[in-house]
Amino acid sequence: GGVVAPLTGATWARDGSGRAYNTPTLGTELLTDGGFENWASATNLTSWSETLAGTSTINREASIVQSGTYAARLDIDGSNNAAPISQTLTLATGEWYGISYHVKTSNGAISARVDFGGVSGTAVAPTTLYAQRNFTQRHTGAAGRIDLGRNSAASQSIFYDNVSTKAII
Repeated sequence: GGVVAPLTGATWARDGSGRAYNTPTLGTELLTDGGFENWASATNLTSWSETLAGTSTINREASIVQSGTYAARLDIDGSNNAAPISQTLTLATGEWYGISYHVKTSNGAISARVDFGGVSGTAVAPTTLYAQRNFTQRHTGAAGRIDLGRNSAASQSIFYDNVSTKAII
């Protein structure tokens, strides 16, 4: 019994027992070349910015890919210097986004991190096999970009492939 309040938004519905549930959808892809297929050279991505420190490098990987022809390989030097790749996105403050990526490591004893919208991501411990990672993040307006990098990976390689960022609508 009781009064059932109306639902707001096209993705909300009620089940047979009157319980509300939400089935949001994803918007269009916001990244350019999330599959890392476009390189100006073996060490220079076309649509991603690269920031190198120490002797860490960013490389086109053709042998160890999740799918497609290439992946991005971040080779981290012995001092754990950064080698993130990033892309600036047009994000709406206060909106939610779904981020998905595949990641693996050369030996599994390291941690990687994806930062989104100016918020530091949670460190993950990839294995030596590609695994898909997913998370959602509300954009605070701090920075409109995604950064893929390392947390702790001295003298190791981190492989990224098939990165996706879509608004949750």
